[in-house]
Amino acid sequence: MGSESEMIDDAFEKLVDDLIKESEKYKPCAGLWIDKESGRVELLLNSSHSTYGEWIKGEGADICLIRDNETNKVVGIKLPLYNDNFSICHTEGIKIKINEGFLKDE
Repeated sequence: MGSESEMIDDAFEKLVDDLIKESEKYKPCAGLWIDKESGRVELLLNSSHSTYGEWIKGEGADICLIRDNETNKVVGIKLPLYNDNFSICHTEGIKIKINEGFLKDE
């Protein structure tokens, strides 16, 4: 039998594999995350991008540009949460789901 560290590594690897399989059921989409605990709002324009964050200097780590790993283009932003009342306005035909994704089979 392996060490405790090896068992944790194996469990983590299985969890990641399971999450990847689950994610394959969903279409890419734009997403808005509102997190009262961290005091942040994040807008990601395409969930299929591999990204990194670039914190804007001089803003006190308040603003982060989310960039595509391959192209370095901005694909999202993180901002401070100043108000927890949110209104989402959209044009006709835009699909909005709250706390769920867009399954490929839908």
